Order: sequence, then structure tokens, then C-alpha cells
Amino acid sequence: PEGIAFDTQSGHVFVVDGQDSEVYRFEPNGTFIGQFDVGSMGVGDPEGIAYDGLSDNLLVLDSSDGQVVEVTKTGVWVRDIELFAPDLDKPAGLVYRPAASGATIRTLYVVDRQLDNSEDNQENDGLLFEFQVPVDEHETPTPTSTSTDEPLPTATNTLPPTATDTPTAT
Repeated sequence: PEGIAFDTQSGHVFVVDGQDSEVYRFEPNGTFIGQFDVGSMGVGDPEGIAYDGLSDNLLVLDSSDGQVVEVTKTGVWVRDIELFAPDLDKPAGLVYRPAASGATIRTLYVVDRQLDNSEDNQENDGLLFEFQVPVDEHETPTPTSTSTDEPLPTATNTLPPTATDTPTAT
């Protein structure tokens, strides 16, 4: 598994599998409900998943091309969200923050591995990106003073994280 999302409306849990490009759906008690394929939607390497409570859809991060695919909870394609950032190299995790009440912009946070520190475990080169994503046209947002004429996400680089020593049990 590469990511997990919780549906706050139904209580279902969604797990994305990077090996088979599948999304699995479970009851809160772990009972398997069903699955669907996101590889058929062009997702080559799913690395993250998030639940969007406003649209009641799922967002699946594709590490192979740096895009997010929005799908229904039953696996019907809704739209592709292109993530544009010069340093976006190996996106590996996704968190969704809903828009404020009446806002027309939502926020996606994406972490990027950059170099995969398999050779140097002291390497701290990952990045965190913040993308502002307009609400899709199939939804009816409350008008605000924010223009959404150009429905393209924009990226804002944040400072790279700093390493801290964290004791672990052995």
C-alpha cells in the first residue's frame, strides 16, 4: 500500500496500491467492499490518496507524471489535475485541505522524495509543495472576490524540512 484515505461521510477507508495501481475500499471494521483500477486512467505509479469531502471524490497522486487524478468513490474518472512545479521530481504523498466555506480554491500538499536516501540515510533533500486548485466546474462555488478564470493549479515551494533526532524503540 502507498496511501490511505478516510471518507468522513461514509466512514469507509480507501487504500491505494502502487504495485497493481488499484484502489481498495473497506468498511471501518476492515471488511473488504470492493476495488477499482486507476492504471486504466493513466496512473502509472500511485503514491498517495486523499478524500475530498466537498465533492465526495477521491484524489490519487501519480508519481510517474506528477498529476492528480480525481475519481468517484466507485472509480469513475472525473478529471486530471496537472501539478506544475520546477522541482517536482518524485511526488510521494498527498494531503488535501478543503476550501474555506464559500472559497473557490482548495489546497493540495504534496511531498516529494527528490533523491531517495537509500545510499545516504542522512540525506535530507525532500520537498513539500502547496498547490492551489480551483473548484471544478461541476460544483457550484459561492462567488468570492477570487478569480478562477484560469483553472490551473499553481505551486508554492516551502522550506525543506529540517532533520531532528527522534529516538525509536529497539
